[in-house]
Amino acid sequence: PKAMLWADFWAQMVVPWAEEDPDFDPAGAYAWTLHGQPLTPKDDVSLADLGVVHKDVIGMRVVTA
Repeated sequence: PKAMLWADFWAQMVVPWAEEDPDFDPAGAYAWTLHGQPLTPKDDVSLADLGVVHKDVIGMRVVTA
């Protein structure tokens, strides 16, 4: 849903999907992209307010030191 907050999207959609990977760390640092551009999500911001629309692809990669 467009009104879903990023924190809920993370906890309800991303974590259950990603934790199938034994190397996934939900407390890890991740870099995000939307439309190939950097995305800086905030827990209290909705997907719509972040610019996410139907069928968008949100990219995620682990940030390593």
